[in-house]
Amino acid sequence: MGVRAVVVTTASLVLVLTGCQSGSKLKTASVRLGRAVDVLEAEESTPRQIKRAEENYRRILADVTPELHAGETVPGFVASTVDAGGAWPLDRFSDISPVLRPVVQTPGLHAAGVGLPAVGTIDPGGPNAPRTGFHLPITVLAAPRATGAEFLVTAVDPDDVPRVELGERELPVARNLEAALDETRAVGPGMFSGLRYMLRTDRFTNPRLTFLEPYDPKKIPVVLVHGLMSTPRMWESTVKGLLADPELRRRFQFWFFYYPTGQPVPLSALLLREALDEAIRQHNVRQRVVVIGHSMGGLLARALVTGISPAQAEIILPGVSALPVDHVVRRALIFEPRRDVRRVIFIATPHRGSELANHGISGLGIRLIRLPRWVESELTSIVGSPFIGPGRRLPTSIHGLSPSSPFLEVLNASPLAVPVHSIIGTRGAGDIATSSDGVVPYSSAHLPDAESEVVVPTGHGAFRHPEALAEIVRILEREGKLPTRR
Repeated sequence: MGVRAVVVTTASLVLVLTGCQSGSKLKTASVRLGRAVDVLEAEESTPRQIKRAEENYRRILADVTPELHAGETVPGFVASTVDAGGAWPLDRFSDISPVLRPVVQTPGLHAAGVGLPAVGTIDPGGPNAPRTGFHLPITVLAAPRATGAEFLVTAVDPDDVPRVELGERELPVARNLEAALDETRAVGPGMFSGLRYMLRTDRFTNPRLTFLEPYDPKKIPVVLVHGLMSTPRMWESTVKGLLADPELRRRFQFWFFYYPTGQPVPLSALLLREALDEAIRQHNVRQRVVVIGHSMGGLLARALVTGISPAQAEIILPGVSALPVDHVVRRALIFEPRRDVRRVIFIATPHRGSELANHGISGLGIRLIRLPRWVESELTSIVGSPFIGPGRRLPTSIHGLSPSSPFLEVLNASPLAVPVHSIIGTRGAGDIATSSDGVVPYSSAHLPDAESEVVVPTGHGAFRHPEALAEIVRILEREGKLPTRR
């Protein structure tokens, strides 16, 4: 990747102080910034002096940037209007939040250096933006204008502009990627919402794909699909770990599918297919996607790369092939494998179901789940079929996770259209073949045709385990080197 640099030379610094309406701190900000730059460019500066100058540079810009972003006049400074090459004008963002005291939780997401790390917010735009807008990691830099009369303040992508030239010296640009991820909160609400929308599926609106950043046609999409009683927030630590790798940041973008997990598995799988169709159409996506599914989310991912023919669907629901082609039940049970998915990673996925779906507590969950009225209407139109659950109850996701689920039996018997990988938890059991992650037995998660399988000594939350993260990194690094276009 080419390195771009912002050039700052003190030889051209002719600082003009104007605008007496600003406070005294802002009136002298350009003078103080000039002193900090003098230290940073001097060959004889000690590491301690450089560190102090970097701190002063950040604090000065933390004072100046909000004023400039608000359109105020700050003596000695002007906001850039250029939008090109990884450098953006301040008004590109609806809000800029400086980060002076970063909380470092994930190594690789931070770098010391010159500039003010900040979170730049872009207001929601388009169907795949987070509800509160895109939150992007930026670094604010100041350079002299061509006339040398004022500092020009601009925001840069610290991955695109990793270094800055100060006189004869080249120094790293400060970077804080974690603050933006914390602000985005993995584009989903907390786990309580996962429980709520499992039980009250009828109150969930608009299952959707949400992008972590604005769509980039150069990057391979990675679609993450959560499981039962969860939300996209579960992927937060995983995504941080992946983005800590600069090569993965350069090659991949992350999309999250959020859906109510109480509805029937075939219906959720259909909604995922439709969400992908819409995102691909909306953004003219040419890259084939990688899909990562956890638990029930893995079943939705499998339905992307496994087809069910009309004859197979008749095993699940006699008469389904005679339904109108646009009937939601027919579309949920009869489908072709997609050609825009290139690889799937299954994590703790119950390909052959889980006996927990047949336990008493699961029966309670089934009775509590409320489906949307349109789902009830569609399903009750075929009353008398095996698609209706025991006791003439409408089917839920819990029905669909049973080892006796006809849908799972047919899906599991169908060939996979792309390479797949399995990550399976065993809670450290000695005999892997008879082990379980506490929810899904190894015998259900194991796929004989998987290109790779990694067993990690942990429970059902295997996606959080360091060995699982290392395996995802390995797979994506390999995928990033392969041809990416359809």
